[in-house]
Parts: sequence; structure tokens; C-alpha cells
Amino acid sequence: QDAREETSKVIEDVITDYLGKKGFSLPCSGRFKLTKKSFEYDIIACDDNKKEVFLIEAKYKDISPSSMSGKTLIYQMLYGEQGLMDEAERQQKRLDFFKQKIQEFSTKIGKDLTNYKPRALIVTKYLPIINQYEDVELLSFEELINQNA
Repeated sequence: QDAREETSKVIEDVITDYLGKKGFSLPCSGRFKLTKKSFEYDIIACDDNKKEVFLIEAKYKDISPSSMSGKTLIYQMLYGEQGLMDEAERQQKRLDFFKQKIQEFSTKIGKDLTNYKPRALIVTKYLPIINQYEDVELLSFEELINQNA
């Protein structure tokens, strides 16, 4: 668990550094929770020119050697505990919560986000096989770089 937490922090830092260099404003340093019992957001980044706020869930998943059969790989990456399907569902809930509480987020963050379009992203090392969520984008880190080049 500690190694996974460390790896998560590293990928979050890499994404945050990259977005900062690309001119995104980062109103929160590190992970953010509106309240103690609310959802946690790995990264909140704003493209002030396009008036978009990115709610980013960073996932760095390595495929275990025991998952090298197609059936177990698909299950592990998509449907297993903390698979991308579960992550996409959680990210959709984070997005919905953000939209409902955008004024409270603006107040706590100290930046008026009410005129920003929220975008929910899951940035992952690997692309999933399917993407059924219209409001949650699943991107590899490479795609994030290429979209903002």
C-alpha cells in the first residue's frame, strides 16, 4: 500500500509539473477535499484561457506478471478492485458533486470557477479497452501531453 501511495504521488507530481509548465493555473497544491467526508480530487487544474477546470484522477497501474492472459488482464484493468471501470464511475460521481457544489469549491479554493466548464479526466499509464462514460475522459499521459502541445 505504501509503495502504491508513493507511486501515485509521483505520477500526480509529474502531471502537475507538466500542466504548470503549460500555463495551467493550479489553485490547489496537492490533493483536495471540499470537506472531510467529500470526494478527494488528485489534481484540480484550470485552463484560464479556455475557461475549463480539469478534475484529474491520476492512475499509474503496472500490469502484474500473473495477469498476462487476456481474461485476467481485462478483469484486472477494467473490472477488478480499483479497475478503470470503478474509477470511471467514481470520477463521474466526483464530477457530478463538483457541478452541484461549484460555488463552495470556488470559495474554498479562492478562485471563481462558476464560469468554467468542468472536465473530468482519468490520466493513466495504459488506455482501457472500453470507454462508456460520456463525461469522463480516459487519457494516457502521452495523450494529455499531445492534446496540450
